[in-house]
Amino acid sequence: MSVKELLQSGDCGKEVEVKGWVRTKRGNKQVNFIALNDGSTINNIQVVVDMEKVAEEVGAGYSMAQSFESNIPGLPKTFVETVRAGEQSGALEACFKRLYKYYDKSAKTRAKIVSTMTYPVMVIVTAIIVFAIIMVVAVPAFTSAFAELGTDLPAVTRWLMNTSAFLTHWWWLILFILALLTIGYLSFKRTERGKLAIANYALRRAPLRRLHTLHLSGQFASTMSTMLSAGLPVQTVLGIVSQISDNYVFSLGVRKVKEGVERGRGIADSMEGVECFPKMLTEMVAVGERSGSLEETLDVIGDYFDHEAATMTERLLAVMEPVIIIVLAVITVMLLLAVYLPMFTMYGSI
Repeated sequence: MSVKELLQSGDCGKEVEVKGWVRTKRGNKQVNFIALNDGSTINNIQVVVDMEKVAEEVGAGYSMAQSFESNIPGLPKTFVETVRAGEQSGALEACFKRLYKYYDKSAKTRAKIVSTMTYPVMVIVTAIIVFAIIMVVAVPAFTSAFAELGTDLPAVTRWLMNTSAFLTHWWWLILFILALLTIGYLSFKRTERGKLAIANYALRRAPLRRLHTLHLSGQFASTMSTMLSAGLPVQTVLGIVSQISDNYVFSLGVRKVKEGVERGRGIADSMEGVECFPKMLTEMVAVGERSGSLEETLDVIGDYFDHEAATMTERLLAVMEPVIIIVLAVITVMLLLAVYLPMFTMYGSI
């Protein structure tokens, strides 16, 4: 029974043998995974269906890259073009090993950054939720009690009560303004002027511009190394890299480098006139070109930039954590003072 036939039949209430694959079910909740003979798993059964289609087309005489491209449209262009180059050069196995190393490194770097940022993000989100509940639910209850005292309230208490009243009565206006700002930002981001403005800000004026530049440089070097090692022409590699860059200005810079290479200039010479490339990246590309080991040099410098980006992220978060704690402590002290100072004033007047 094939995977396609299994899905069409709906017979998945028990363990089913599918060309050496096993699908299982726990209780009433279907577990969406395929168990391989060696014990490993694939988390999405659709992947198996797509791979079966690819295998059928390859068996019918189509190229593997073409089969991947037609049956799995979401695959990165880097993957498809590297596979195509491996087929043409007869080094498909080596290309898959390079792709594994490239995507494994990218996934580990991304997972490390996400893992590092989880704690501060959760703390900030929790603090915002708790503050909103206090301002909308708890403070109005104290407001009526303080109003019955008939005494002058401290400035911090009056500020807290006014803020709570504003949030309670005008919360819809705040949400409306936030929605308008979000829509305006997304609309502006789609325009050419918006893409340039946002990308320029991220590269040159944003507080984390160095971190952003490190990430882009590591992405550029690692992708270039992987695809050049597969035997793709430099012009083709630069064209693909310009399409997958996370920054529009950086992407335009890569396109300028491609135009320079097409006119007969070297990669490093073409990069020198583009401001978005770090000096170290340009110099290392020049070294790789002169020594004839551009792929290895790009691989090393890509690892360096990725390591620097991860290290910088850890340092920033190490600084952010005590800052977040101090800010939360100040807010907590202000809330306590706003609530207890009127009580102390009332007790003192008795």
